Amino acid sequence: MGRGLYAVHAPTLGTWARAGAVIGGSGSAVGGWHALILHGIDSIVPSMPSGADRVITVWTPAHVRRSAPPNDPTMRWWFRRDCANRLTRSTQVRRLVDRHDAALDVCDGLPELDVIGLMTRLLQERQIDPARLLALLEGRARHGRRKLLRALVSDAAQGVHSALEHRYVSRVERPHRLPTPQRQVIVGPRAADGWYSDQALAIEFDGWGYHRDRVHLDTRIDNLRAAMGVETLHFSWMDVVGDPCGTASIVAAMLQQRGWAGSMRHCGVCPARLNTVETHAPLSVHRLPVRPQKTTTAAHHQR
Repeated sequence: MGRGLYAVHAPTLGTWARAGAVIGGSGSAVGGWHALILHGIDSIVPSMPSGADRVITVWTPAHVRRSAPPNDPTMRWWFRRDCANRLTRSTQVRRLVDRHDAALDVCDGLPELDVIGLMTRLLQERQIDPARLLALLEGRARHGRRKLLRALVSDAAQGVHSALEHRYVSRVERPHRLPTPQRQVIVGPRAADGWYSDQALAIEFDGWGYHRDRVHLDTRIDNLRAAMGVETLHFSWMDVVGDPCGTASIVAAMLQQRGWAGSMRHCGVCPARLNTVETHAPLSVHRLPVRPQKTTTAAHHQR
């Protein structure tokens, strides 16, 4: 596995990681994606970028310089000098940095949508402590996702439990000044993602994991809620990300129909067709003409 370092069995991920920490020298520890996996956070594996599993990040003391061994093993190591005191919080028995440090490092190099997906999952599953995460974040001089992470922690404390819900709050609800609903409240058979009690309006978000086998169950739940006088709106990624202004208009119109006295605000990019919710003309119902039925006689039937 390296100079003077051998594995007596087929090396596992943990074996390669520990080998990298040994090569890194005293005080070194594994970080990044592999630290999260070895901490037992299996839910982050689907979020790992392609190819990230091939390189194990190893943090070394700031005064130590290390490079990968000259051989080419199945797993390679990326040795980085620690200038953020990660190693002071690492577990030297397992040679792993703290899971909060690992999460911050991973998020610093991810696209915004991937950060939202990863952090909402970690926060929802209580794999990380929000207060500790923010404390460590404030202790870093630089972090490319500082503002986003603060917002994610704040939203999680208010019941925002998925990437789609966060996008709804940040792109639909707040920019258009829609009233803030209660979140994760039991309405009828199960909890609703959003709940306007005064208007008896529930909001549900159908994320990427929404499958057709849930349609029948959701239809039944919607019908049971309808029997209670509750209206349910469903929104997908296409609605929230592809047309946030149109989605805001739908929610505002439904709230107004059910007694809300307010109005939505234009976010600055709303198309011209979305003037104000008050100007939407009420739906008119036209009755189709009834075609007269032909009368038949007994003689006609005999023929």
